[in-house]
Amino acid sequence: MTPQIVRSVVRRHLKSTHHFVLAESSAQCPVNVNLNRSESIVGWYSNPPGEQQALLVFTTESIHVIRGDDMYRLNVKELESCTQPDSKESPKGIMVVALGKECFLPMAGSHGNDGQFKDAYNLFSMVRGLLPAKQT
Repeated sequence: MTPQIVRSVVRRHLKSTHHFVLAESSAQCPVNVNLNRSESIVGWYSNPPGEQQALLVFTTESIHVIRGDDMYRLNVKELESCTQPDSKESPKGIMVVALGKECFLPMAGSHGNDGQFKDAYNLFSMVRGLLPAKQT
C-alpha cells in the first residue's frame, strides 16, 4: 500500500473525531517518534480527559502506540486482522493482530451531537481499510 493511500485512509476515517489532529495543521506532534527516511506523520489521536492516557501517532507506514513510558510501533504492512470494539456504549479501543501478536489500540473518545458516535468505530473502519484485500 502506498504512503498516499495510507494517508488518505487515515484522514478519511479519523478527521471527524474531535481528538484527532492532522499533522498539516500548525500543531506539533506531542512526542518524537522514529521515522523511516520515506515516512511522514499523518496525525495523532489523544484520548480525552478522564480516559486512559494514550496517544496514537499515525504515519504513512505505521501506527505508534504510546501509553506512559511504553511506546511501540505497528507497521501497516504487518497488520493481519482487527476486531470490532467490545462495547457499543463506551468502547475503549480495538484489538489488532500484527505478525501473529495481539495489540490493543486505545481510542476512547466520541463525536457528534451528544457524543453518539464512538471514535473506536472510526479506528476499526480505518484499520480495516489498511488490511490486505483478502482480510476485509
